[in-house]
Amino acid sequence: MTRVEPWLFRLDAAASRLAGLSALLDADERAQAAAFRHDLHRRRFVARRGLLRELLAARTGRPPDALRLVRSPFGKPALAGEGLRFNASSAGPLGLCVLAVGAEVGCDLAEGDAAAAGLASLFGPAEQRAIAALPVARRTRAELAVWTRKEAYLKALGIGLQGALDAFDVPVGDDVGEHDLGDGWTLATLPVPTPFLAALVVRAAPGELDVAAVGTWPVGDRQAGPAA
Repeated sequence: MTRVEPWLFRLDAAASRLAGLSALLDADERAQAAAFRHDLHRRRFVARRGLLRELLAARTGRPPDALRLVRSPFGKPALAGEGLRFNASSAGPLGLCVLAVGAEVGCDLAEGDAAAAGLASLFGPAEQRAIAALPVARRTRAELAVWTRKEAYLKALGIGLQGALDAFDVPVGDDVGEHDLGDGWTLATLPVPTPFLAALVVRAAPGELDVAAVGTWPVGDRQAGPAA
């Protein structure tokens, strides 16, 4: 079985907590943070990266500021010298990270009230027909759900939105359970707070995926981390 741990981060940290998280970032991350024009976006970026480092440190037994993150040619981050795989996403005040040992993984998070106009035009014909067949009130959320599933798959592949969204199909619906995407990839939806939507794709065959309950990493006083 391939074990996957999904974790949520609340990104609006208190100033004192944020200062501690900022100290965990490397030089490149600090430069990225400084480049944000809006303070809210900068603070959420710092929280997202700092909390991610805390989580990865808890799982590897290494200090958060000693972790070296590297990127694939298409920008997918990975832990240098570790078998632990991860992927992260964020939407507004919420962040998501999924962890897996020895299996590539991708995830995406979207806010359910975000603008989705025109997204369906990027999907395949079968997906467009399925969305059009839904009641009007359900179409926007269905478009966002399909978007998260497609982006999670492309991130798992390591190519992100460099890939064509209409080159493959994903299911349209509220909860797809586990869905076989072919070539050894499995899609699952994640239960996250309303109005958010989240999807997970793992390099594992259907029936061989063990997804833990979604946890929330502490944004208050720093803790040692969750139980293994």
